[in-house]
This record gives sequence, C-alpha cells and structure tokens, in this order.
Amino acid sequence: AIGKALSRLVRLEHVRAVAPSIFMWLIAIALLTTQQDLGAAALLLITFVSMLYLASGRPALPLLGLAGLLIGGTASYMMSARVAQRIDIWLNPWLDPQNRSFQIVQSLIAVASGSVFGAGIGSGQPGYVPAVHTDFPFAAIGEEMGLAGMIGLIAAFGVLVLRGWRIARRAKTSYGMLLAGGLSASFTAQVCVIIGGNLGLLPLTGVTLPFISYGGSSLLVSFISVGLLLRLSADGEMSTKGEDRLRPRAPEAFLPSPAQHAASRRAMRLSAALFAVISLAAGYWAVLRSAELVARSDNPRLIDAERAIRRGPILAHDGTTLAYSVPAQQGDQLTHLTPYTRRYPHPEVGPVVGYSSWRHGAGGLERHADAILRGSLSSLERLLHRPQFGAAFTTTLDLALQSQLHRALTGYVGGAIVLEARTGEVLALSSAPSFDPNRLDEEWDALRADARAPLLNRVTQALYQPGRLLQWLYEAESGRPRGQAWDASDRFRLGQPVPFELENAYTPYPSTVTYSETIGQGQLRITPLRVAVAVAELLAGRLVTPTLSKRISESSAVNLPAAGAKIDLRQPLVFFAQNGPRQFVGWLIMAIDGRVVVIGLEQSDTSATRLRAIAAQMRAALE
Repeated sequence: AIGKALSRLVRLEHVRAVAPSIFMWLIAIALLTTQQDLGAAALLLITFVSMLYLASGRPALPLLGLAGLLIGGTASYMMSARVAQRIDIWLNPWLDPQNRSFQIVQSLIAVASGSVFGAGIGSGQPGYVPAVHTDFPFAAIGEEMGLAGMIGLIAAFGVLVLRGWRIARRAKTSYGMLLAGGLSASFTAQVCVIIGGNLGLLPLTGVTLPFISYGGSSLLVSFISVGLLLRLSADGEMSTKGEDRLRPRAPEAFLPSPAQHAASRRAMRLSAALFAVISLAAGYWAVLRSAELVARSDNPRLIDAERAIRRGPILAHDGTTLAYSVPAQQGDQLTHLTPYTRRYPHPEVGPVVGYSSWRHGAGGLERHADAILRGSLSSLERLLHRPQFGAAFTTTLDLALQSQLHRALTGYVGGAIVLEARTGEVLALSSAPSFDPNRLDEEWDALRADARAPLLNRVTQALYQPGRLLQWLYEAESGRPRGQAWDASDRFRLGQPVPFELENAYTPYPSTVTYSETIGQGQLRITPLRVAVAVAELLAGRLVTPTLSKRISESSAVNLPAAGAKIDLRQPLVFFAQNGPRQFVGWLIMAIDGRVVVIGLEQSDTSATRLRAIAAQMRAALE
C-alpha cells in the first residue's frame, strides 16, 4: 500500500515540474558555498521564483522557492563566516561600528547627513563610505542630493519597472509576457536588494545598482534589458493599434492565460509596494534619525564641518589680534568646504586664550566664547551652502602687561594675575610653565606627559594652601587684629567657584571648622584668582566679579575709593604656606592705582627672593 501511494505521488510529470526549481535552487546554493556571494544567489533565485509565479499563477510555488532561499541562507550562515558576518551586521549594525559594521554605519550617517535637500552635488564626502562607487552609490546620492534626490531616484526606477510590468501585461504571447515580467522582476530585485542593503533593511550584498554603480558589464546588461523591454513595448503598441493585423495570429496555446495576467498584476503591485518601503526607509534615516546619526562621534564630517568654520578673531582691549583663522588651502574662492586653521601671533596669552583644535577640542576663551567665535547660519544660508563666519571677541587683556607677566614667570612654576578692582577687568593672566597653542597638535603628547603640567592654568585651576594669607584677609577686612585665631566664616566665598569666563577650581569650605582652619593650615585650598578677587573687594568695598570680556566690564564700572583708603598694598606682601610634602607656595600681593597683582609661586623652599624680584618687575610695568 505504501509503495502504491509513493508511486502515485512521485510521478514523472511531478518530477519534471519541480526539476527546474530544484536545479535553480542548487545553482544558488552553489554560488553561496563556492563564491560566498549572497547577492548573486539571492538575485538569481528571486528572479526565477518571480518568473515561476508568472508562468503558473500559483502563489504556492514562489513561496516554496523563497523557503528554499531561507533554508540555503541558514545553511550558509552556519557554514560560511563571510555570510554569517553579513547577516550579523544586518541584525545589529551598532554592535561594532568601528570594525565589522563600519561600512553600513557610515552609509547610514551619509544618508542622515544629506537630510532633505542634501549637501549639494560635489559638496558631500561620500568617500568616507568604503566601496561607495560599487556597493554604496545610493548612500552617496543620499548625502549629496538628500531625501529629495533619493525619492527621485527611487521614483525613476519605479517608473521603469512599472512600465516594464505594463509591457508584460500587454504582451501578445506568453513568452513576451514572461520575458518582460522577468526583466521587471530582475530590476525590482536588484534595486531593492542594493538600496535595502544601503539602508539597513537587508543584509549587505555585492549587487550593483542599475545604471549607477561602477562597472561596465552591469551597465551593458542593464541597457540590453531596457532594449528588450523597448522591443516588446513596440510589439505591444502595434497589437494595441491593430497595425499587426496582417501578421499571422499566434496559436491559442502561446497566448497569456488569465492566471498569468492576474499574476503579473499582483507582481506589479508588489513591486510598487517594495519601492514604497525603501522610500519610507530613506525618509526614516534622512529625517527622523538624522540629528542622532549626524551627531555621532564616529561621524568624520563633524571634523570637516568644524574645520570649515572661519572662527572670529580674539582681540586684546586695544584691538590687537590674539587669535585668528586663515584658510588652510590658499585660494581666491572661499566655499563652505574651505578648511581653516587657527593662528596665535602672541603665544604668551596661551593660558588665557587657550586653543581650538579639531583633534583635541578647545580650551580657555576659545571654549568659553565658542558660540560667538563660531557664528551661525540661517536655514536659508545652510540651504545655499554659504560659508560660516564667526564674530570677534574683545578681551580686557593688556598685551604689554601680559607679556611682562609672562617674562617674569619664565623659569618658575606658578600663576599670576593682574585685576582692575574698579571694573573687575583681568588685565593680565599668566601661568608657568606655559605652551605655544600654534604647536599644540605636534606637542600634545609631550605636554600631557610633562610632570610640570604646562596645560594647567595655575591661576584658575591650581589649589594652594593660604597659610597666614587667610589671617591677613580677615584682619584687613575688619581693620583690627583678631589674635591667634579668628572667625573662619566664608565671608570671601573662598569655598565657592568664581563666576568667571574660565573654569576655576575650588574646595568647599569645611563644615566643621577646626583651629587649623582658622589659621590657614587646614584642608582649605584657594586659587590665585580667588585671592585676587578677595583683595579687589577690599579695595572696592563691594563685591567684584572678574571678567575677560571688554563688553561686560564696560557696563559694570563703579567709582573706586583711592587705593590705600583701607589698606596699603604699594609695598608687596609676601606669605608662605606648606602646600604638601617638601613643597611650599609663596604668595605675593600688591596693588598700584587700583590694579591688584596676585602671584602664587610653587617652590621647594620658603625663600622670598624670587617673589620680590617678580614684584619689582611688575611694579615697573604698572607705574
């Protein structure tokens, strides 16, 4: 009984019916196993399954074919490391964006960078996507022409394919219908597979984008396919107009059946739906996920965009240029892609002005005034790809005083500041050892490795023990001595950060004040900036807010009592404190005509010789 049942199932006509499908499935599997070419195998099998459906009109046959493709793909995933990698990248491209998933992640970033209207033809950087001319041309189009260009390209392919299906439906013979339908299905599969791979909808394959990807053989085959469709279209037009009535009519067996017409109609709708899906995917990455992808740290276009901004100059109070931008590539025509480099004609202002580097970020005033120095573009200017120019930032710095202070600290380790008590203007600020911002990129590693920390601004970031300086501050504020210990309240806000353009360090005032705290030998640490503000408040008789911005200082000027009304600081005061094991800090305080000079010098002994030598230089400069 079993033998009879099997003989009825396995008939010769059944074997003949499924033999072509099995043969094509074996060819596809052979491509996967021998060449590990997922794209060619998928394209071949999808085209065959489509034609099988057109010929039979039975949906079960293509479903079986696709099931075979899934089975083959699963087997290849288990046996082929290359196929497995492609599928793993497709399932989670964000797992390893710097290595295995680099290509697809950069493709999505390129599409997101194009947004709606793109960077402009020739104005994008599609070269950041590996093999962009073969496997990822759609990403290049998305970056330079935006969502509008991507939708236009998909629409053009859609018109071509839908016209192909129309030719298939109007074909006079079954052969013509199958040929036109097969070509249309092949175009649909090729376009959707490669664009789907570029957009992360499908695993990456080596399929070319018709008429777009680099490759002469692909272009030749695409034109041959279009030529065949044109020839079939001409036959269909003649049939529609009755111009071929003198030709002999094809036998009834050669005419397309109603089932085939219905199958071609469904296949045409499926092609339209697939094109709609990839259009939605393009809009998803170019619009909805655009901001997120463009802001990724692994987007190299951020560096290009930063380098293409002509930052505004930083000026001294008299208009002397302290920092400016010049084109890295000299040329008459400046565009939004012209790279700029930063120049610092007076390296002695490095601790204040800071640096702006596309490799190492920004520091100092370059960081604080970044929004002003960068400028901005309106939506229309961005659409027109206008260059971005920043505005100038004028400081309160006196370049002569700054240079003098820089020379005075040369060879020492410490920080010094000159502050105008009346307006809060910082006239000079120097830290030693210093650095040359013009050579920052070349010397960055050496600067970071230097034990003396030349990148540290010791005026705002170095914390030193006040010692007897704390006692002097409170006695000068009250006008009378307070004995061996005094009130350690935070009258001078020593445990708070200073409102200043540059970030500054501080240690919170201790909640439990010990006797050591009251004599300046506890855990409290202060910066030279905080000391300068406290002394300026003693002179001004009010709260003083230091500033490096000329515009702000001009609006906050107040009358100042004559220097020495409360304290006399024309003769420098020198204090010492033990800042750590075998390390002392020497404090120098001086004020001439309302200008406060505070210096904190790191030294291995308590000698006042160095501080008094610096005081003499500064007195000559101020007077």
